[in-house]
Amino acid sequence: MKYFRLIISQLVFMFFLVSCSDHSVKLTFDDESYFQGDKGSVAIKLAAYGKWKIDPKSLITINYTAPKGITMDVNEFFSDNHEMNTVFRTGFKVSPDAPKGNAEIKADVFFMICSKSLCKMIKEEQKGSVLIR
Repeated sequence: MKYFRLIISQLVFMFFLVSCSDHSVKLTFDDESYFQGDKGSVAIKLAAYGKWKIDPKSLITINYTAPKGITMDVNEFFSDNHEMNTVFRTGFKVSPDAPKGNAEIKADVFFMICSKSLCKMIKEEQKGSVLIR
């Protein structure tokens, strides 16, 4: 029973080490509001902390979902890559007939972070809203 408790406590400790704050994902816009017909950009910032690094060999995938009237421009894609912080900026266009009001853009982000001995896949959903005037 003593060894069982020791094993359980080690597993709990390992889970704590793996699940504490090792990364962050943040979605931001270059402005808070846009007029119909405007162009803008959205940025996804990935960060790794402590012993973790963003794996430069793995594929980083960002899938955007935008409401009617906003078109994501996949040809206008910029990145600034580092092992600890990576920023991806994607352009979008607000159509002249886009509905006025709040518009929510959603991003499903997939990437991998690694330490010296362990890698793990991260999947996060981020949402952000802009005002269409």
